[in-house]
Amino acid sequence: MFAKLIRSVTGDADKRAQDAQTVAAAALRKLEAAAEAEAHALRGSGSWDTDYTPAQEMQPLPRAAPAAPKPPARVAIHAMRLMTPGHLAVFNMITDRLEVEAPDMTLHAQVSLDAFLHVDRRAAQTDQDAARAGFVAQRVDILILDDAGLPVAALDFVGNARDAGPLADAKAAALEEAGIGYVTANELTAPDDIWTQVFAHLYLEDDDMPQANPSGVAV
Repeated sequence: MFAKLIRSVTGDADKRAQDAQTVAAAALRKLEAAAEAEAHALRGSGSWDTDYTPAQEMQPLPRAAPAAPKPPARVAIHAMRLMTPGHLAVFNMITDRLEVEAPDMTLHAQVSLDAFLHVDRRAAQTDQDAARAGFVAQRVDILILDDAGLPVAALDFVGNARDAGPLADAKAAALEEAGIGYVTANELTAPDDIWTQVFAHLYLEDDDMPQANPSGVAV
């Protein structure tokens, strides 16, 4: 009889446990259904749940490449005459004379003044500017350098507009101030006369050469 009582109590307990599991399962299904309904409500028409991308996963939008620069227009470049036939003849004549009478000296054509003239920087700035203005963008037709690379004489062929006026005077003054002999000639000047004037400015003996300024570097 006691065994029957035990089976009766155990059976009731099993039934109650099954009922409790059934109730719990039903409650869980209701919670899942409610959660799913809420998720659908939050998505809406924008569907943020599927369109949203975390910032770290976002890629920058591609940008259009900058337009390539247009190539410059093609410009025709041609060589031009550096000296006239007459000037070239004088240049060659002086070259031949130097080879015999001053072989250590060299001859150069169309040299800008600012390539071999130096303005003393110890002078006032206004004086420096005024001096530079006298020879900026000017040149000599022929320049003679000694064996130390210092200019000793310059020659210009005169006879046109650029060879007269304030600029020409400023050039002559700048060359004189620098101690550089300056000779001018025209198409009618005899070659021997040109050489005689040039030769007078050449320093053929070391004792006759002026001392170079330690800071005399062209600027």
